[in-house]
Amino acid sequence: MVAKCTLSIHFLICCSISNADGAPLRPDYNTGKDAGVIYPDWMSNLNDDMSLANLSIPGTHHTMTFRGHGGPLAQCQSWNLDTQLDAGIRFLDIRCRHFYDVLTIHNGVYYQHAIFIGVLRTVTSFLRRHPQEAVLMRVKKEHTEYGDRSMEELFREAIGMFDSKFFWTTNSMPNLGQARGKIVFLDDFADGRVGVKYSDAEIADDWEVSALLPKELDAKWESVRNNLNKASENRSNRMFLTYTSGSSKRVFAYTVANRINSKLFEFINSNPGKMKLGTVVMDFPGGILVEKIILSNNFLAHGNKTFHQII
Repeated sequence: MVAKCTLSIHFLICCSISNADGAPLRPDYNTGKDAGVIYPDWMSNLNDDMSLANLSIPGTHHTMTFRGHGGPLAQCQSWNLDTQLDAGIRFLDIRCRHFYDVLTIHNGVYYQHAIFIGVLRTVTSFLRRHPQEAVLMRVKKEHTEYGDRSMEELFREAIGMFDSKFFWTTNSMPNLGQARGKIVFLDDFADGRVGVKYSDAEIADDWEVSALLPKELDAKWESVRNNLNKASENRSNRMFLTYTSGSSKRVFAYTVANRINSKLFEFINSNPGKMKLGTVVMDFPGGILVEKIILSNNFLAHGNKTFHQII
């Protein structure tokens, strides 16, 4: 069930949506298949001249793991790709394995029963319906390779199957006007030859959480909070990427998200003046948490109206 409203589209607290274990849906954490919010056109109300690096953008870590292949050790999401995009997710973390001339989607050894061309098909279809939006896509090499061709060659072949208008493949960060209707590739495998160089961003991705102990969780949260504060204070064209995700061989992603997402939610609520969050990359985000990241772009909206008024 999805709640809709003329000015903004909100989660319904009283509806029957629940997490996968049947527990009531939290605003910050969701292991169910329904996002509970829908923000398919939120970028349409932002000024063209804003750099993508200066926006607050909700994202997902290991975006394509929602089918659960590999079990809880490999699963980081529960919403499918269409649901993520409709909910307002605008950063996708796509991990490709070169497997005999096909770019398959993996989390480590675990094949996610998806291929890169299928991801492109879903996202370009979304952009046809919502041409004022832009989608950041990190593309990373994952697991071992089989085959003689390079991943870069296969990548270029894959995007060549679509209209080039859908892709931003230069290594300069675009403004929103330039990026509308496009996938902006963050190149994490070809040294900036096929998109914005991923490593040029200010990245906090301290992903290894070896135990669910206060010391470990506090260290993870400190890394997240420090990068969010840096993002809020920075006015350059440098992108800030903050991964709230964490796991290890003994700790599943959902158990870390269950604790860190609530801290992120409280941080955003308690810092209304810190409008710029950068790109926030999450496991199992709740719909209201996604909404709050989107609405932190309030100060960037057209004219004198607030962002919330014109969604």
